[in-house]
Amino acid sequence: PIPNFKERRDFEALTIPEQSHFMLGDNRNASFDSRHFGSVKEESIVGKVLVVYGSIDSTQQPPLIREDRIGLVIK
Repeated sequence: PIPNFKERRDFEALTIPEQSHFMLGDNRNASFDSRHFGSVKEESIVGKVLVVYGSIDSTQQPPLIREDRIGLVIK
């Protein structure tokens, strides 16, 4: 099922287990991240984000490509 993002904007404090990480998307209101699927074990992480490959503004209809973010290097 598709999560209802508006219901998951705020959540209670939680403890992340050792050797695990809390993943956040860059779009708080519409990211399918640890707020939905929980923490991720460190052994499951296979890389890190280096560059924004693509970005859209889904609040616009139709969704707009955010060309100024494409190719953005993440520090």
